[in-house]
Amino acid sequence: MIKTMNVSITNIPAISAIYYSLLQSGYDYYSIGRTQEQIEAVKSFYKPELSSCFFSQAKQTTCEAYSYWPRAALLETVVFYMDADLAQFSDFESYKEFVMTASNLQDIERDENFWSWIADFPKELNKVINSESFNRYLIWENTWIEEQNKANTENLKTFQQIIKTCISHYNAKISNIKIALSPIKCAYSSDYHSVDGQFIFSSGQFSIDSSYYLSNSENGKLNAFEEYLVKALTRDFIDKTPPNELDKYIVSLLNEV
Repeated sequence: MIKTMNVSITNIPAISAIYYSLLQSGYDYYSIGRTQEQIEAVKSFYKPELSSCFFSQAKQTTCEAYSYWPRAALLETVVFYMDADLAQFSDFESYKEFVMTASNLQDIERDENFWSWIADFPKELNKVINSESFNRYLIWENTWIEEQNKANTENLKTFQQIIKTCISHYNAKISNIKIALSPIKCAYSSDYHSVDGQFIFSSGQFSIDSSYYLSNSENGKLNAFEEYLVKALTRDFIDKTPPNELDKYIVSLLNEV
């Protein structure tokens, strides 16, 4: 029997605090792909006097397409390696292993400079979470999240049906899915976190993201094919014609490209 899974859009306050802080430190990707109304709403929370030296260092030069890769994503990830009150790391060694074995990171992106920087995260995060300015922003963001659920009612139903099909067809090991959005995060930037059997999709909007081609590198080609595969599968699921065997399906797609 397939367990009913209710899927809704939510936010994660610690991640919201990250992007709120990045906004104060010059993060301007929030304006891409947004309505003018939302751009103005987010801009109203921009207070340059709240700029943080720590969060300013999230901006890097290793990814031309998105200058906050990979540090913004790695800040998100480390949230799941902190204790419940976010006062300190709970399993920093496991986080370090995750970063050091990640195949999509360059060595320069996880060098000693990075580890020296990330060590200050709990202290810097707590400054933000306990600030009146952030909590005023979070009240507005919670309202925005409610609006996203209303606007995506049908999309969420479709998505829930797709997940149900994945479980029944492929025995997918999914216990819970969380769609965590931030109105500040770039609408075309998506990160994925797997935490205690829970799959968390983190983005600026509810959609399937586009992969970076990474200057024709081998990893870039794999990312491009992954995007192609996901879009093809999504189309088939929406048409209610999911493939019976994923391995054969992937091979057939490879023969097309």
